[in-house]
Amino acid sequence: MNISILALLSQAVQVTSGTALDYQPAMRLLSEGRVFVVYEVLDPGDLSGDLYSVYSTDRGATWSSPAPVITSPASERHPALVQMPDGTLYLYYLSDSTAQYRIHMASSTDGVIWTFYGPTALGWTGGEHQINPEVVFEADSSLSMSYQLMTAGYSNLGGYVSHSDDGFSWDLLMRQADAGARLPRITKWRDSVYIVTYQQGSGSVYDIFYRTSQDLTNWTAEMQLTATSNSHDSHPVPMGDSAVAVFYATAPGSSYDIYYQVSHDLASWDPEVRITNNNLYDNQPHGLCVDDTLWVIWSQSVYPTPYQDHDLYFQKLPKAVVNQETGGEPGGLLDLRPNPCTRGSVISLALAEGGIYRVAVYDPCGRLVQEVFRGELGQGLHSWATGDLRPGVYLVICEGVGSRETSALVVK
Repeated sequence: MNISILALLSQAVQVTSGTALDYQPAMRLLSEGRVFVVYEVLDPGDLSGDLYSVYSTDRGATWSSPAPVITSPASERHPALVQMPDGTLYLYYLSDSTAQYRIHMASSTDGVIWTFYGPTALGWTGGEHQINPEVVFEADSSLSMSYQLMTAGYSNLGGYVSHSDDGFSWDLLMRQADAGARLPRITKWRDSVYIVTYQQGSGSVYDIFYRTSQDLTNWTAEMQLTATSNSHDSHPVPMGDSAVAVFYATAPGSSYDIYYQVSHDLASWDPEVRITNNNLYDNQPHGLCVDDTLWVIWSQSVYPTPYQDHDLYFQKLPKAVVNQETGGEPGGLLDLRPNPCTRGSVISLALAEGGIYRVAVYDPCGRLVQEVFRGELGQGLHSWATGDLRPGVYLVICEGVGSRETSALVVK
């Protein structure tokens, strides 16, 4: 199997700053070209929240100043954002302005002036808390929602789903996707398969699981995505019809970093790719797939101690295209064998023209891991063995004589 990386990782862009606890972003690329984000600004003392927005007019390179969406004595958190065919933004979020946490709705035609509609009826009448919505726009312009249900005493009752033809009135079927799910997040792939990812566990010991359905009622058996005993905050992202990516936060040590995995069949998954590695708390990733690129925004702590001051960061990642072959692209300059490998591989260059070349290995964050070769090469075939590499996905880049080729190396 060969994975060709179509674009190199960009550098992470800081989206927000200041001393606020910026958290839980929801991101959409709007029809008029802006990248629009609604996110929480939390009180570090009690983690109550208000909702703010930012946007980018240059596809994430620079960002606007924050603007309030809703600030009130109540706690408003966990935004979910969709855009309807007429350009109207629908925003769903949880609020405790009533006796229980309920999922509320607002709309806006410009992202500046919002109309608020209050709590959404989902069929529950026993004092249950309905929290943590995620909403997906479907091909027929209807909407599907996942959310978490809790008892009046805040015991978890699992993940549920609902459907709406217009975004205002939702079905009252109270369909359960998983009895133990926390932070369920829904998406739809190939216009036929619903996917709900979620975390399960207790205390701070969680892993990411998922189920699929074709009708929101009958769900497959639970499948496990991570086995770290410390993974949270999953977010599934369709990559066209070819694949699905799932972003999540994992703590390999004392702090959390952002990772993702990709599947082409919802059964087997490529090796996870680590996006951040900074000894800070990176969590709550939210992703999009735009053209051939995965975009992700997340919350990152300013200090090693979390939940004091967090800012939002944005990054573009390469989309991986998997071919059923071993080595490099057919007829390409660069060839990797074996790939996948267990410790290292052999990098080969078939050069039609001699000149100055450089061959290097980078980690998924764009950091140099090994410079394999730099210097002059003649026409013909040249090969080098990489040094030992830890398990993961690496970018192998060859540059020279007006050419540049990039492939991925998978180390198991």
